[in-house]
Amino acid sequence: MGYFSRINFNSTVIYLFAGLFIVLINLVWLVPTIGTMRHQISENEIEIVKRSQSEVNSFLSSQIADLATSALFLNSDLGHPNNKGIVEKTLNNPYFNKASLLDKHGQELFRADRFTTVLEGTMERLNERQEFVAVMASGLPFFSNVRFTDTLEPLTVVAVPVSFVRGDVVGVLIAELNIRALFSSLDSIRSVSGGYVYVVDKKGNLISHRDPSLVLKQTNRVSLPIVADILAGTEELVVADDDTYTYENERNETVLAASGVIDETDWVVVFEEPKDVVMAPIRKIEIFALIIIVLGLLILIVLKRVNTSILNSKKAVEIALVRAKQLAEEQSIVAALGQKVLDNISIDDLVKEVVTAVSHALGTEYVKVLELMPDGKQFLLRAGVGWKEGYVGHATVGTGVESQAGFTLSVKKPVVVEDVRTEIRFNSPPLLMEHGVISGLSVIIQGHERPFGVLGAHTARKRTFTEEDINFIQSIANIVSEAMDKRRNEQLIAEHLQEVEKMNTLMIGRELKMIELKQRIKVLEGKAENEA
Repeated sequence: MGYFSRINFNSTVIYLFAGLFIVLINLVWLVPTIGTMRHQISENEIEIVKRSQSEVNSFLSSQIADLATSALFLNSDLGHPNNKGIVEKTLNNPYFNKASLLDKHGQELFRADRFTTVLEGTMERLNERQEFVAVMASGLPFFSNVRFTDTLEPLTVVAVPVSFVRGDVVGVLIAELNIRALFSSLDSIRSVSGGYVYVVDKKGNLISHRDPSLVLKQTNRVSLPIVADILAGTEELVVADDDTYTYENERNETVLAASGVIDETDWVVVFEEPKDVVMAPIRKIEIFALIIIVLGLLILIVLKRVNTSILNSKKAVEIALVRAKQLAEEQSIVAALGQKVLDNISIDDLVKEVVTAVSHALGTEYVKVLELMPDGKQFLLRAGVGWKEGYVGHATVGTGVESQAGFTLSVKKPVVVEDVRTEIRFNSPPLLMEHGVISGLSVIIQGHERPFGVLGAHTARKRTFTEEDINFIQSIANIVSEAMDKRRNEQLIAEHLQEVEKMNTLMIGRELKMIELKQRIKVLEGKAENEA
């Protein structure tokens, strides 16, 4: 009996150590895996904050540049009548409601108003206005606090110095700026967890939020440590973890938050996402680790089943990490292409980089940018990856049901094809048939007055494109659209500047002609006196 007890005891010890060994082995990968996932969560939050900062800075810098450009063309005699036309032309910027030119004493010389007729006798002395005082003191552009109209339109005042000699500010050009479009674009920045972005001013008051009622109440967020630290200047960019910058929002949801400051205005961008949703994968892994430990201690009965469960779970974690890495790479690509747009890359170079980036990110052999021709009946293969030599720049594809691109244009939404061999919604064009394409994804590239074309990714193997794939390629298409809008705006500015130059030339010619006529009259009057 003692012999068998000794065998059972030894077997129990062996299985116990086997279970503990399995637990320790799994902890070796479990701990760094959780650390990696936590790091990835922080990286994703920082990426969204940086994207929001870039969105705001880009918009505000564009408005400063527009107003500063107008200031460059002012006559050095600020009271000169030509300056009235330049002030009026600032309203060509659709975001400016009204503009005023002030001399160095704060006296309003000229005013243009999009909604109200300007009377000559209504000019005011604005020397105590915050924007005038700030620009005269610093010689730098200035944004005022945001205010809301009766119709809930968010307005701020942007002011730039007027200077004809470096460092010598002789006046201020100010414009009332409607920033509804900016806040609308920020509202579209969301995370897969349901996180969203909002903005507070340098006093901590909400100026943009998905819940407009909180903005109207001028809700103050200084009590939140994440806002207080940013406004105090102790941090430039902060991100939450389990303890820091985690709090309950107005909906009693526990959220993780990340935040960053906007350099142009000292506003603060805050990104919040539900903690339970974000941390759910990690919590599942932690719970699963506990299960592993329990199963390890019970290895005498279920050793094989425990090991199988561990291996399957490890595979699931690895897949999750691969997907997280892919999402991070896609966000990095979107940010890089967005930066290239800000760096004024040409449209041709941009679409070439777009097709390469999409091919790399999605792992598709073929990517194309199809440009809709003026007649609206065909697409031209403007840029592409993987197509046979000589096709890019020459190959065409029909619209309507003649192609996936044409069908995409007609339904005005992304189109996914898992197998063209069984597709009945539209025909497969020769371009795809010749390259053996089976699966594909296409989205519209919007233009100014009509769609610019279609961005598509295709593969010669059967593949199911995910919602994340659709969102990624749509983001890339939006960047191309934004680039074209930017180029168009720059062209309009150039045309307006050329028009101003022509007007100046015409005025100078008229003044020279008047001088010549006056001289002739004097000569004729002299002759008449001599004859008398």
